[in-house]
Amino acid sequence: MNGNNITIAASPEKILQKATEAKVLCERLIENLNTIDKRVNASSYFWESESARFLGTAYRADKPDLEALRAGLSKQIKSLEEIALMYHKAEASTKAAHTALPGNVLE
Repeated sequence: MNGNNITIAASPEKILQKATEAKVLCERLIENLNTIDKRVNASSYFWESESARFLGTAYRADKPDLEALRAGLSKQIKSLEEIALMYHKAEASTKAAHTALPGNVLE
């Protein structure tokens, strides 16, 4: 690392692996958010009290933020997959171009 210049070396396989790991974690979080949503909505059928109303009110107030989080995570998953695919394609085309060049191209 020299001053503000940072070089990160990564293979297409490593980027795809990390994108897949991030995707799994994001999908798990989205599933957990969906479970919370179902449980809070179902609680009104068996739990009636001031605390139940408070929970429902607080949850509904936070729901737009949770929906934005869900949407943001889904967008990030898609972006990671696209980045990994672009990197993989670029690496493949570089290898193809390299093998197409004559051996004395730099002479």
